Amino acid sequence: MFRRKDKSPSDGFYEAFSDIIFATMAIFVLLMTIFLVVVRVSDVPQQAEPQIQSQGADDIAACVAQRFVIEEQQREREANATRAVAELNQEIQKLQADIEALNSETQALSARASRARPEVKDTPIEIAIALDKSNSMAHEIDNLENAVLRLAQLLPLISEKVTISIVAYRNNSAGYDASAYFQRRWIRPYQDDGGASLNALRGFLQAQQAEAGAAPILEATQWALSTFSAAHPKKRQVLMVLGDVGPYETPRGGINMGAWGQTRARQFSALVSQWTRASPQQRKLILHFSGLDELNGWQRAKHRASRDLFQHTARSAGQPDAYRESIATMYVDFLIAALERK
Repeated sequence: MFRRKDKSPSDGFYEAFSDIIFATMAIFVLLMTIFLVVVRVSDVPQQAEPQIQSQGADDIAACVAQRFVIEEQQREREANATRAVAELNQEIQKLQADIEALNSETQALSARASRARPEVKDTPIEIAIALDKSNSMAHEIDNLENAVLRLAQLLPLISEKVTISIVAYRNNSAGYDASAYFQRRWIRPYQDDGGASLNALRGFLQAQQAEAGAAPILEATQWALSTFSAAHPKKRQVLMVLGDVGPYETPRGGINMGAWGQTRARQFSALVSQWTRASPQQRKLILHFSGLDELNGWQRAKHRASRDLFQHTARSAGQPDAYRESIATMYVDFLIAALERK
C-alpha cells in the first residue's frame, strides 16, 4: 500500500504564496473590469449630452425659422387680400359710375324718343341682327336678349311699324349649317296683339345656346341683309353684326388666315360697306366685336385680324363710330342707330 507523503514546511509556504498571488491577480482583474465598466458608462452621458443639447438647439432654431416664415406668409397674404379688396372696390366704383352714366344716357334717349314720336311715327324701323352663337358667346347672347327685348317693347310705342329679323349663326362639327333663323316679323305693341309678337321674339332668343362650332359670319350677314326691304327716304334700317371672329374659319372650324380667309374678309367688308353707302341717311350699322378677352390668347392672330376687320369695315362704310366693343351699351347703341337723325 502506498502511504501519503507528509508535506514539508517549504511546500506549505509555496502553496500559500501561490494562493496569494492568484487572489491578488483575481482582485486586480476584477478591479480593472469594474474600472473599465465605470469609465465606459461615464463616457456615454459625456458624449451624448452635447449631441442632445446640439440637437435641441437645432430644433429650436428650426422652429423659430419656420414660425418666422409662416408669419411672413401670413402678412403677405393679408397684404395681398387688402390690395385685392382695394382693387375690387375701385372696380365696383367704376362700374357703378358706368351704370349711372348709362342709365342717364338711356333716360335721355328714352325722353328724346318720346318727344320724337310725331316725327318718326310714320317711319318704319327695320332691324336685322347677325349673332355669333359659337362656344365663346354665351355672355353676349344673354346681353343681346335683354337689349332686343327692351327695344321690342319701346320702339313699337314710337313707330307704327317695327320689324326684327335675327340669324344666330353656327356650323356644327360636320361643317353643316346649324344656324337658327327668326324671320322678319312685325313687332306690335302689347295691347295690339296681346304680346304674341313679343313672346315669339323672346322664345327665339331664350332658345339660343352657345355651342361649339365654326362661325360663318359672311353667310349670316348675307342672310341678314336679304331680310331688309328696299330702301326708302322714310325708312330706318339697322344692321347689327355681333361676334368675336371674322370670316377666317373653315366650315368645320379650322382657321385659314391665308388667301381663302383674306378673300372672304374682303367680301364681308365690301358687302356691308356697299349696303350702307347705298343709302347712308337711312341705313345704320353696328359692328360689335366681342373678342377683347381673346386678343392675347392662343388664337390671338385670328381675333386681332377680326377686330381689325370690324374696324376697317366701319370706316369703309362711312360710319367709323359703328364699331363697338362694350356689351353694356348695346341697348343704347340700338336706340341711337334706330332713332337718331342727322
